[in-house]
Amino acid sequence: MPFDSGGGLMPSATLEGMLSQMVQGDSNQIRQAEEALSAALDTPAFMLDLLNRLTTSPTGHVRQLSAVLLRRRIGGHWKKLGEANTALIKSALLQVLATEPEQPVVRSVAALAASVARHAVAKGGWPELLNFVLEGSRSVTPAHRLVAMVLVASLLESDDVVERLREHYTLLRDLLSAALQDAESAAVSRGALKALAAWAPSLAGEEDCAL
Repeated sequence: MPFDSGGGLMPSATLEGMLSQMVQGDSNQIRQAEEALSAALDTPAFMLDLLNRLTTSPTGHVRQLSAVLLRRRIGGHWKKLGEANTALIKSALLQVLATEPEQPVVRSVAALAASVARHAVAKGGWPELLNFVLEGSRSVTPAHRLVAMVLVASLLESDDVVERLREHYTLLRDLLSAALQDAESAAVSRGALKALAAWAPSLAGEEDCAL
């Protein structure tokens, strides 16, 4: 089901064309699209337009670029978006992660979710995100377990998020230990290994490192 995020700063068809142009156009077309988007990217409402493209565009590269642009700009607009819009964004990202069929897009959205989490932890946290990871890691569907690992790896690259997750250390350790031994999907095991590599610099000592 399409996620109607509102926004309305730029017509959806116009934005779809510009984003597609930035990926597939020649150098002149790319420059023109970047110049046209420059002012909009400085506006909080435009984050919702990008969210709309992320959740409704039929084209994978447009969805991915929307996620990338959101990740680059969401931090500067987060406090200006208001609680209703930030809740909308968090809900939409979990929906995309649960349904997105293309792995490159999943990885970009996971990185975006990690960026959002850095800002969300400062104000009430994002408990639904941890629940999403837990449910995904326990899913009978390998693709869902892989999404969980991709998301965990992105989250553990942020010192702020790692600090917030410290109280869930044992849970994360057991989650990654199980994923490393995933007999059904080598991709899930590799994803867990990447997540562990992202986490390793934050682990304090030998006891912490024991998986």
